[in-house]
Amino acid sequence: MKNKVIILFLVLSSLATFGQKEILVSFKTSQNDTMNLSELADSVYRISFEAYNGRKLFRIPTVLKIGDYYYLTEGSEEEKGFPTRVLQYSKEGKFLKTIEQKQRGQVYITPSEDQTFYSFSRDSVKHYSQTGEIIQSFSINKRPHQICVLNNKLWYTCSDFNSTEIIYYLYSSDTSGRNPKIIKKITEPVTDGLMIAKKSRMNVCNGKLFFTLGQTDSDRLFTIKNDNVIPLIKFEATDVSNKQMYSKSTPVLRAGQYVFKWYFNMDRELQRGLAIFDLKKNKFSNIKYIEGSEELIGGIYDDVFNTGYIDPYPNTNDNSLVFYAKNDSSSQYFDIYFIRLNSTTND
Repeated sequence: MKNKVIILFLVLSSLATFGQKEILVSFKTSQNDTMNLSELADSVYRISFEAYNGRKLFRIPTVLKIGDYYYLTEGSEEEKGFPTRVLQYSKEGKFLKTIEQKQRGQVYITPSEDQTFYSFSRDSVKHYSQTGEIIQSFSINKRPHQICVLNNKLWYTCSDFNSTEIIYYLYSSDTSGRNPKIIKKITEPVTDGLMIAKKSRMNVCNGKLFFTLGQTDSDRLFTIKNDNVIPLIKFEATDVSNKQMYSKSTPVLRAGQYVFKWYFNMDRELQRGLAIFDLKKNKFSNIKYIEGSEELIGGIYDDVFNTGYIDPYPNTNDNSLVFYAKNDSSSQYFDIYFIRLNSTTND
């Protein structure tokens, strides 16, 4: 590490076991560590997805591997990349069909532990088979920010708001949306007249649910055990003079043995970074992204495929990260690189 970082660990024994005290990671956004992709990854592979209906893919927020198929959400350049359709591809990257398309609003997808998947848009939820056939459709009582399916339960985050406060919820229900139960609730004041409600994120890792909820707690990662909420880790940037200029809306997420915190520090000329904590090695790294004129010139360096500096996101359902590399403009293919992370902890 180039700069020292204060890391305070509040642990009882193993960092990977539940029932421990919350880990506090204090760091400086000015710190800049170097990291090669091979240090993070067990393996990396690439799938080239072909154009669909004569249109080249533009932006892929989510990629799911379900059975022998890939399911992608996609948003066109005209739609500013917001996902409006669900596309089905073969495992070789051949376009098969459009599963779902929205004329209004956006659509998102999430996997189920039985190798099926769900889509959700507004308060409408659809359950699909491995082959992309609808099993059931239903509505839930709130418009979800995100949903996950685990242990035969549907988990979803949502919010209500008025002129003075925002209320965030984590619900569980059965897999048809019935019998909803509030698991966690957070009430926060509206700041400076701004109401940005979508401050929550969930994912499943190693058969357990992890989530962030709300603006105040968006630097914290929680998990669930027997419907009890357990705090796992909290990131704290110590060199930000104006907390409002440090974007806490970017989530903390668990993937493999790592916990990732993406952030924007607008106090430092829109600095973008990625804080990484390795639960197995008790190691912290802070990666600063440096924007060039057309590409990144700082970040995690891809020393596997030699595509340059990369910006990975955990958007898959197999404890992996993904990143995209710029293709030749004449290419009709969209390359997605899948990063299988190093061995996981035993939790």
